[in-house]
Amino acid sequence: MHTHSTASDGSLSPSQLVLEAKRHEVSVLGLTDHDTLSGIKEAQEKAEELGVELVPGIEFSTEVGRSEVHILGYYISPSMNLSSLLSRLKESRMDRIRLMLKKLQALNIAIDLNEVINEGKEGVYGRPQVAMALLRRGYVSSVEEAFDKYLGMGRPAYVPHFKISPWEAIGVIREAGGIPVYAHPGVTSRDDLIHSFIKAGLLGLEVFYPEHDQQTILRYLHICQSFSLLVTGGSDFHGAVRPWVKLGYPGLPEKYYLEFKAYLSSK
Repeated sequence: MHTHSTASDGSLSPSQLVLEAKRHEVSVLGLTDHDTLSGIKEAQEKAEELGVELVPGIEFSTEVGRSEVHILGYYISPSMNLSSLLSRLKESRMDRIRLMLKKLQALNIAIDLNEVINEGKEGVYGRPQVAMALLRRGYVSSVEEAFDKYLGMGRPAYVPHFKISPWEAIGVIREAGGIPVYAHPGVTSRDDLIHSFIKAGLLGLEVFYPEHDQQTILRYLHICQSFSLLVTGGSDFHGAVRPWVKLGYPGLPEKYYLEFKAYLSSK
């Protein structure tokens, strides 16, 4: 229930992602591209063709102080506020890319804007597309090196981008009829915020995640039970951008997906 395509920062198109899911015997696939819904239609059509159940979603990158918090939104419908927010986020991403390329140019690294745009085929651009361009040009030997050397926070070509608060993201998702879920909370390590998120309308936690160990999983299952939150999970698959992540691992136990669907049916 957590993957990315070329509509944001993944390396596979929405159709290719569904094909890969089918190949890995994934029966339910959530497409949650960053700040965009543009890949959903293509993925839905391919999913219907191949008999894969698609869960449409989105992932917002939000900020609280120095912490980055990701909020997933499932089954959202278009709304004026959502459309306005997505437009603002798209424009800010392009501005950020231009500034990053200027910083790289000052380091005698020439990456053409069009090359980055071509990498982000669906019109949503971020650091992974710049990293792939650096890799292709031979400036780095891996995407990880691109982040460690140039693009990560505190590195010479890093540029902060426009972000909304997690409370705003939760509100926009709920207004659009969707299900807001706190993504990979064990990675963010801001459990102190969960209660305020619930008060703002949060409905679930992403409990199952590659970087959550068994102790972490049990902790978040307990929080979900205590506050009647939905349990979700996913691999955060990006394809070649994060080659160590396997599609479909970890999966979400069927029990929790059935609870998720039951809530959806009751809305």
